[in-house]
Amino acid sequence: MTLPLPPETRALLSALPMACLLLDGDGQVAFANAVAEDTLQRSNRALCGQALGALFPSAANNLAPLLQAAQDQRDQHVTVRAPEIEIDSLHGASVLVSAHISSFHIPSLDETAWLLLLVPLSFGNPGARTNALKERAGSLAAMTGMLAHEIKNPLAAIRGAAQLMAEASAKAHDHVKTNAEAELHAKADIKVHTDAEVNSNTELAQLIISETDRISKLLDTMELFSSPEDLEAVSVNIHESLGAVVRAARLSFGTHITFIEDFDPSLPDVWANPHVLHRVFMNLLKNACEACGDRGGQVRLRTRYHVSERRRLWGGERRADLPIRVSFIDNGAGIAEDMKDKLFDAFISTKDQGRGLGLSYVAGAVASMEGDIDVVSRAGLTEFQLRLPQASVRTAK
Repeated sequence: MTLPLPPETRALLSALPMACLLLDGDGQVAFANAVAEDTLQRSNRALCGQALGALFPSAANNLAPLLQAAQDQRDQHVTVRAPEIEIDSLHGASVLVSAHISSFHIPSLDETAWLLLLVPLSFGNPGARTNALKERAGSLAAMTGMLAHEIKNPLAAIRGAAQLMAEASAKAHDHVKTNAEAELHAKADIKVHTDAEVNSNTELAQLIISETDRISKLLDTMELFSSPEDLEAVSVNIHESLGAVVRAARLSFGTHITFIEDFDPSLPDVWANPHVLHRVFMNLLKNACEACGDRGGQVRLRTRYHVSERRRLWGGERRADLPIRVSFIDNGAGIAEDMKDKLFDAFISTKDQGRGLGLSYVAGAVASMEGDIDVVSRAGLTEFQLRLPQASVRTAK
């Protein structure tokens, strides 16, 4: 049946901060709030009239008994709960949620409906997650900034000394060659001894220079962690940035990957630093390609606009609109359960040769843009999803 919901009921359900589906007596959707629209990537119009089994085929065996249990206990007004189920969204990505069903009386209609709440479990409370990411990033930024500065000063002195050693060795070698008129026996002894010594000193000096250069490059990378907030944000065309990283991937680390660009062409610009955003996209795309393994795979880049997406900002005092979503979806092996809570920690890596800096940088950079990042993973599908602010909204403030 169709429930003609009164405005006050719609307003109440729309104000709920989690995904909410109101079901009629037949178990069909009568109303979906904005959070449910975002979670399921379907409009209220498309969801209404859908039966639970058709809407969530992979979770039908969990949700049908849950609804029946709630209906059997309607007089007790209890809430029944499934602590962990996997539901489907429109584009094939799954969302791990806890499901809660309880009776919901509508006095003006004298009808009892059923309220289904879906609470994502991927990273818990999104506001708390954003704060945690920014807190981690702030600690890492302070540490890396200080270390990079303190190490670079003596490193420059060591490199300078090595260059002087190499130059002195070269001059000594030239000096021996100009004394070719010396006594034959002495010349032979000296030349053999000096050439060996010069070659040894030169090799050692070059080794010191190459190793200090390598350390310096690592410190340059570490310094990036300390400065994303200090870089100026501007209006950025997100598809130009994504196109650039895909072109680079096709010529380098993604030669064995099939890329699918699932873009919303009407998407407005984002508010970000273009260099930081490019690095964030490159890190996420490289991780997606590597997750597919050497045999190849498929990586989908998806952009969408969600009107109702809001997140509490750092400090918890205000909320920001984050309507722009960018997803990196791969069909690799998935992320191990014991790694999911540590993915964005510095120096934690799922790769054999990884240094564990890429995703930590991504978390800090996204937090500095006042954005958010989430990940859902299972075997055969991993999705990293960014939520970013719209440029026109930021510039209008």
